Amino acid sequence: MPKKEFKNPFESVKELFAKKRSAPSGADGEVAAAEKHRLTGEDVKKFAGKAWSGYSFIFIFVVILIIWLIITSGATTWNGVMNVLRHSSAIGLIAIGMGLVIITGGIDLSVGSMLVLTAVMSIEVFNSTNSIFATFVVAVLFGTGLGFFNGILIGKAKMPAFIVTLATMLAFRSISQFFVDDGASNVNGSISALDSSLSNYDKFFDFGNGFVATIPITGILLIVVTIVFVFVANRTKYGRQIYAIGSNEKAAFLAGVNVDWIRVSVYAFTGTLVGFAAFLTLAMSGNVDAAATAKNYEMYAIAAVVIGGISMAGGKGKIIGVLFGAMSYTVIDKIIVALGLGGLINDAIKGAILLAAVFLQVVGPMLRGAKFTDQVKEICGKWFAFGKTKKQLAAEAAEGGESALPSSEDDAVTEAEDAAERAVEEALDGAPSPEAAAEEIREEASSKEKPEG
Repeated sequence: MPKKEFKNPFESVKELFAKKRSAPSGADGEVAAAEKHRLTGEDVKKFAGKAWSGYSFIFIFVVILIIWLIITSGATTWNGVMNVLRHSSAIGLIAIGMGLVIITGGIDLSVGSMLVLTAVMSIEVFNSTNSIFATFVVAVLFGTGLGFFNGILIGKAKMPAFIVTLATMLAFRSISQFFVDDGASNVNGSISALDSSLSNYDKFFDFGNGFVATIPITGILLIVVTIVFVFVANRTKYGRQIYAIGSNEKAAFLAGVNVDWIRVSVYAFTGTLVGFAAFLTLAMSGNVDAAATAKNYEMYAIAAVVIGGISMAGGKGKIIGVLFGAMSYTVIDKIIVALGLGGLINDAIKGAILLAAVFLQVVGPMLRGAKFTDQVKEICGKWFAFGKTKKQLAAEAAEGGESALPSSEDDAVTEAEDAAERAVEEALDGAPSPEAAAEEIREEASSKEKPEG
C-alpha cells in the first residue's frame, strides 16, 4: 500500500492568493466573484459551529423556553415569562460572582449560607431603623465583608478555595440559625421577618414585587448588573487580568499581575453581589428561613455558570452567558412543576442536568471537528473489535494483502496535516485579509528574534 503524502495546507492558501490576484475582469470577473461569494453548505456549517461554540447558552435557553411553553399548552402569559426574569434575579446575581470566581480557577460553596446570614443581619437593621437605604448599604457591605474574608484566606493565605468555602458555608449557616434563635426578629422557629407594622414595609415590598412597563424591577436590576460586569470583564484591564489568572496563573504573575489581590477582590465582589441578592430576596419575600432559604444556591449558581458557557477549568467564558444560564435553570424548575413531578425529585433532575452540562463541556472540545462515525469508532472500537487488539486486526488484514489499519507513518502524516490546517485557521482568524495575517506573523517572528536589552 503506497504511503500517504503530506499535503501542506499553506500551499493551498498560496494557490488561493494567486487565483485571487489573477482573477478575470469584466463579465467573467463578475461570474467568478459571484461564484466566490456563493454560500455553500460548508460555510453554513462553519457559521453554525462558531455560533454554537460562542453563544450556545442562548440556544439552550430558547429550546428550554419553547419546551416549557409547549408543556403549559399556551397557558403561559407575558407576565409569566417576565416572572422567569424576576425569579432569576437573586440566583443570577450570585451566579455572576460565581462566574468571576470560576474564571480565575476557583470555587465558592458558601454563597447560599452567605446570603442567609446577610439577610438575617439586614432584617435586624430594617426593623431597628425603618430605613430601606440603610438596609441596602448594610446588606452590600456585610456581604462584601464575608466575601473578603473568604478572599483573604484563599488569595493571601493560599488555602484551597474548596476547603475554605466549604468551612464558611457551614459556619455562616450555623451562625444564622443561632442568631435567629435568640434574635428579636424571630417569628417562628428559624424564620426571621421584616416588621410589617413599620411605615416603609409596604414600600420595600412593592419595590421587590413591582414592575416597570411590565418588566419586573428586580429583573431590570439583574440586567443592569450583568451589563456592568460584562463591560468590566471584556473592556477593562482588571477583567483581562481575571481571565489571565484563570488561563495561566504563573504567566499572569510573570506579566506583572497581582494574582493574590485579584483573587481577594473577586471573592469580595462575589460577596457584594450576594449582599445585593439578599436585599432583593427580602424585598420580594419579606422573610428568610435560616435553615432552608438559599439551600443549594451554590449548586444552582455553578449550574448557571456552566450552562452559560464558562469553563470550570477557568480562563474561558462569557459573563453574559450567566444571565441565560440562570434563566434556563429557573425555566427548568417551572417545567418540573408543570409536569407535576414534585419537589422531592427536583434536585435530582437539576443535578443530572448539571452533570450533563459539565460532561458536554469536557467532552465537546475533544469531539469538535471529528466526523460522527470516527467518534463512534474511537469510543466503541473495542466493542466492534470484540476484544481484539490492533496488532491482531492488522495481522488478519495483512493475510488478505491489504492493511486494515493505517500505518504509524500515515497516522503521523494525518496528524501533521491536521496541525497545519489548525495553524492556517488560527493565522487567518479575525484578520482583514490573508496579507494582513502574514504581515502580523512576520512582525511577531521578527520581534522574537530581536536580542534582549
